Amino acid sequence: MRAPLAPRSVNDLRVDDDQILRAEIHTTKGKGTNGKERKRVTQQESTLEPAMDWFINADVRPGVGCRRKVVNIFFDNEAAESDHRSCNTLSPDGCPRCVVPTSDICCDIHSPDFFAPYSVVIPPQSKRPSRSRISGFTMSSDDLALVNALEDWREGTTISLHGEGFLCDLGPGLVMPTKVLDRIVTCAHAHKIKTVANLQKETSWSGAEHYGHQIVSLVLQHLPIPVIAPLFTSAPLPRSNGVAPSPLTTLAPKPTTRRQIRCSACHGEGHNARNRDCPSHPSRRPTDTHNKENAGQLALQ
Repeated sequence: MRAPLAPRSVNDLRVDDDQILRAEIHTTKGKGTNGKERKRVTQQESTLEPAMDWFINADVRPGVGCRRKVVNIFFDNEAAESDHRSCNTLSPDGCPRCVVPTSDICCDIHSPDFFAPYSVVIPPQSKRPSRSRISGFTMSSDDLALVNALEDWREGTTISLHGEGFLCDLGPGLVMPTKVLDRIVTCAHAHKIKTVANLQKETSWSGAEHYGHQIVSLVLQHLPIPVIAPLFTSAPLPRSNGVAPSPLTTLAPKPTTRRQIRCSACHGEGHNARNRDCPSHPSRRPTDTHNKENAGQLALQ
């Protein structure tokens, strides 16, 4: 019978006895590196401290099954002695104020109903759409006019919301940061802002939901979307003599005719050399017996 293999890692170890768990925790407890031995550890090289590993995975570690057990062993809580009896020697139970109360709640493994309200569910994060990459450009007069219009808008909005004092102390960036303004002008130059959704995607501005329609209106007012003429039209083009072609004179596509096969024996069309319709087919030639009979008659003569 093959002897059982020794556990290869801490994860494979079955802790049926608290002494084994205590030995595993205390052998790694307090281990660290001094200043000379400390080195830069990357994220791939970092490992979880064994005691924390036991605590997190107590429900799946064989023989543990309790997070409070790991905490008590790690901090050696059982070695602490209460002095409530020394405080009040007249009572056999000692001092009721100094005695360490025993909790009826153990951990989330043994008391799941108590910890249910504290469970955290992390919602899935939706990926934010990527912004457009726009190369550098030279501002035109329309771009500068849009900059001035946005400056006037954010200054007026700051005054209407917070007053002139906030405008003098904190500036118009309180409503729209300068970085957002520059991004709006850059995207407007490339005609990337047509709707409020485009504004939110390109700038991630927190005020886009409340003031998006006003900003989009300013953008389209100074830098409207160019209208591109269609390259193709369904209307017939006039002839050089100025008379439009009638529908009856339009050329219809010619029907495609299938190419016929050609025989390699007689060079005729519509069949091949294996077809019995071919004049050169072996079935149409005289047989060898008929030739022999003719040859015998000729010999007798």
